[in-house]
Amino acid sequence: MCKIFCCSNILLALATQPGWDGDNRDIEQRTLNLEKLHNLIESGEVTLYIPQDSILLVDMAAREHLSSQEARQVVQKILDLGTTNLGVDYDDILEKANSLDFYPNDTDLSEATCLILAKELNADAILSHYPNVLRQIVTLNVRHFSDFNIPIMNLYSFIKLASEDQIRPINQDKTIFVFTPHHRVIRLPNGATPLDFAYAIHTSIGDRCFEALVNGSEYPLNKPLSNGDIVEIVKSPEVNPDPKWLDFPVTAATKRRIMRSLTHKHQAQGWLVIKQEIGKNIRVYKKGLEYVAQQLNCKSLDELAVKIGSGQERIQKVQELFHQFSCKQENNCLKPIGEEDLITGIGNRNFQIASCCHPIPRQAIVGILTSSERSIRVHHTDCPNIKNLKIEQRISLDWNCDKAKVQLQLRIIDHRDTLRPILNMLADNSITPNLHSVNPCADGTSLISADIVLGSGQNLESILAAVKNMPKVGQLKVKSMIPIPLK
Repeated sequence: MCKIFCCSNILLALATQPGWDGDNRDIEQRTLNLEKLHNLIESGEVTLYIPQDSILLVDMAAREHLSSQEARQVVQKILDLGTTNLGVDYDDILEKANSLDFYPNDTDLSEATCLILAKELNADAILSHYPNVLRQIVTLNVRHFSDFNIPIMNLYSFIKLASEDQIRPINQDKTIFVFTPHHRVIRLPNGATPLDFAYAIHTSIGDRCFEALVNGSEYPLNKPLSNGDIVEIVKSPEVNPDPKWLDFPVTAATKRRIMRSLTHKHQAQGWLVIKQEIGKNIRVYKKGLEYVAQQLNCKSLDELAVKIGSGQERIQKVQELFHQFSCKQENNCLKPIGEEDLITGIGNRNFQIASCCHPIPRQAIVGILTSSERSIRVHHTDCPNIKNLKIEQRISLDWNCDKAKVQLQLRIIDHRDTLRPILNMLADNSITPNLHSVNPCADGTSLISADIVLGSGQNLESILAAVKNMPKVGQLKVKSMIPIPLK
C-alpha cells in the first residue's frame, strides 16, 4: 500500500471540480488526473494521510469562493478520502516545523509540517502543485532533513508513476524516482547521479551531457540525486564524453556506455593523428600500420588508433616502428621469381595501381617513387595528385598487358528491378560481371561486390559514370584494379 501526503492545494482540488475558482488551465488533464487519484484512494491502493492544519487551510480557501455550507461539504469529502489519525504527537510536529532555520519565500508552516510528518511516518510520496517550493525547504534546512529521501512531485508525475505500476512498494533504501521536465518517470538505484539519469534516457543524451539542472538549479554531475528530483540535462553541440565520468555513475550499464563512447572518441582522435603524422591515404601504408599494431600487441588497427587517441601510445613510438618496417621492406621489394612483366619499366620492383585514378591497360601511365615507400605507384599521366611532384620522382612506364580486373562495390536500393538494368547495361558494353556477394542492409539497401574485366578499348570512367547514373544506385567505388598478364 502506497502512503502519500497531499498539500492543501491538491486536497482542495480532490473535493472540487477543476475551474471552480476561475482557474481554467488544462481542465481536461487535471480532471483526468484527479479522477485517477480518487480511484487509487477508493480502491485502497493509496492511503491518503491528512495533517490537521491542512484541513483548516482547505476550509479557509473554500470559504473564499463558496458558502459556509458548501465549504463544510468540501472538507467532509476530503475527510472521507483520507485519515487524520496519524498516531503522532502533533504538538511535537508543529514545534519541529516552526523551528526550521530557513523558510523560502511563498512557503508556510503547513508545508513544513507536511514534510516532517511524511518523514516521521516514512511516507512514499508527497504531492503538491508546487513541488519545487517544498524541495527548497528541504535544501535550505539540511540539518533537519539530512536523511530525507521521499519523492516530492506534482499530481501529473504521480499519476504517470502509478500508470507504470511503480508506486508500490517504493524501497527507499534501493530505489529512487526522478523526473524529466516533461514528467517522464525515470527509475534509478539509490545513489544514482545525473550521468546515470542522462544515459538512462538515451546514450546520445549522456554522450552530449554538458551540465545538469536539478529542480531548476545547477547540480554537480557526480552528486547523488534524491527521490522526486526534476532533472534537466544541458547538452553540448558535440559528443564529448570525459574519462573522469567513469568515476561518477553507480550503474554498470552507464559505465559501459561511457566506456564505449570514449572508445569511439579516442579511435577518431587516433586516426586523425595517424593521418596528420604519417599520411592521409591509409591504404598506401596499411601493411606498415599492421606491423606496428602487431608490435604493440594490438588486435586491430582500430585498437591501435584507440591507444594513440587516448594517450596510451605515443605517435613518436608508432613512427619509429613504422620506419623499421619501411627499412625492412627496402630489402624485400623485389617481385617474386617467375612473375611476368605486366608493366614495362618497373624493373624488379613491386608496384601498386593508384587508387585515386585507377589507370587501366593502354592508358598513358607514369610511375611514382617516394621516399616513404620503396614500391612504385602507378598513376595515370593526367592524375591531378602528381602534378606537383618533382621530375626525379617520376619513372617512365608502359603497359605490357591489355586487360585488367576491376573490383567494384556499389550500394543499391534493395529492389528486384534495380540490379537487372545494371547487368543489361554492362552486357551492352561487352562486360560480364562476376558477382561475389549481395548483402541486404537494415536501411533497405543492398551492398554488392563484383568484378569486371576491362580491355584496352574500354574506358573505366565512362562505365563507372554509366553505372552511377542508373536509377536507384547510390554509393559506387573501385576497391581494386589488377592487371591481367598476356596469355
